Amino acid sequence: MLRQVLQSLADGRVTRPDELARSLGVSIRLLGPMLDDLQRRGYLAPLAMPCASPCESCPIAAACTPAQARLWTLTAHGRTALSASSTRNQAEKSPRT
Repeated sequence: MLRQVLQSLADGRVTRPDELARSLGVSIRLLGPMLDDLQRRGYLAPLAMPCASPCESCPIAAACTPAQARLWTLTAHGRTALSASSTRNQAEKSPRT
């Protein structure tokens, strides 16, 4: 499930936590600890809030609620882990000769 969280964030679908939880089929109460765990492991970093730019010009304004915003981005460690996981999954699916 943690890999699915990383993949959803890596796909560039910036979503609010409630939307991410719904897309993964989990409750928001379950998603929160997963995000915290991924941050502790160094896979995610919270985006700094408040933003320096005005909301009208922000590309993620639809997903953001500054009063309660909690947006995340993949770290380099998270991107590397996700890439390694994808490579491993592809190797497992390939026919062995």
